[in-house]
Amino acid sequence: MNRLKILASLLPFVLLASCHQGSDTSPNNGGGSTVTWTIPSVGAEYVFQSTSPGLAKTVLDTAIIVTTGQHLGGKTNVITYEDHAGTIGTAFYNIEDNGDISDGDAALGDTTFAWTTFPTASHQPISDPVTDTTEGGTHIFRSNVRTYVGAETLTTLAGSFSTLHVRETSISIVTGPDSLDCNASDTSILDRCYAPTIGLYVKVTNSGTNDGVTSEPSEVDLIKYVPK
Repeated sequence: MNRLKILASLLPFVLLASCHQGSDTSPNNGGGSTVTWTIPSVGAEYVFQSTSPGLAKTVLDTAIIVTTGQHLGGKTNVITYEDHAGTIGTAFYNIEDNGDISDGDAALGDTTFAWTTFPTASHQPISDPVTDTTEGGTHIFRSNVRTYVGAETLTTLAGSFSTLHVRETSISIVTGPDSLDCNASDTSILDRCYAPTIGLYVKVTNSGTNDGVTSEPSEVDLIKYVPK
């Protein structure tokens, strides 16, 4: 997403504070759950710790809520925040009417957004358009699917949270016509555990394979939450 993706890209990578501390995740008749997200207060602060076997030291990152309830990119409940991780950038996310959550990527400036939705409430798989084509004799296949894993209780340095675990699985296979040098097969698995009572994830992990070899895993954990 923007800087959220940078948070998770510290791994290979939306935010809320406390106006309402309750969280309703009761089942509904649509096969998912009714999720009540905490609406953030401007100035709410989240501190994350990123760890990976390849990092020489732990990386800290702070996200601070800037605005809420914005109308951007076709969405009507957009929250923006600044992410402080060496540089400062603005990121976006939206709480959907059905309780799902979407990352926003202002790839074409601040007027055109690409949204990536996670099924925190609907519990139904969400798939991006599949790429399955041949270019210059090279076959290219790419897929990206986000699924609901389940409800979990997690404890971090910031406290104990009831979370909604979602997963994004990305597959990329490139097969060349003549040379094995053109071949590549990659799988990436991104797991996020969102805590509706604070409106953000409290844990993110990334794992996968590269040409059959297990990639180095990485993890982001919430270590401090300061509501306003």
